[in-house]
Amino acid sequence: MRCLAFLFLLGPSANAAPTDPVMVLAEGERSARWIGVTGEFPAEGLVQAPIGVQVLVRDLTSGTRFVRFELGVGAFEGNDALLADGLDPLEAVVIASAGSSVSAPVLFIGPARLELLLPSGFPAGQVEVQLFAIDATGAVLSNPLTVTGGAS
Repeated sequence: MRCLAFLFLLGPSANAAPTDPVMVLAEGERSARWIGVTGEFPAEGLVQAPIGVQVLVRDLTSGTRFVRFELGVGAFEGNDALLADGLDPLEAVVIASAGSSVSAPVLFIGPARLELLLPSGFPAGQVEVQLFAIDATGAVLSNPLTVTGGAS
């Protein structure tokens, strides 16, 4: 019983917030511009949710460069010092409208899988992927997932 209580106290990452529907990222893979992630999230919920679900891909070398995919709207690229230590719920509200429009499509949204095409010139290497949404009470975030790859 003590072991369960200890695990409960540890809980999810400090950067995650409870979500409904549940948005949990489990695995990811990346090539030069393509990135795919799997996890627990209803595909129809991502595009038909009353709140806009977004995918943040953050370059871990700079820590501040990002591509934000606003599902059903478009992709936006930028740099923001707020992201230097990751994304938290308060910062998500600001990041939700940050960046300049870029050509970077969502390639696939399916049950428990997302595939994205990063803009040309986005750095190769390790990135962090995170789902987030803003509702009337604030931001809800998935866990951050580190994805390695990106070599040509």
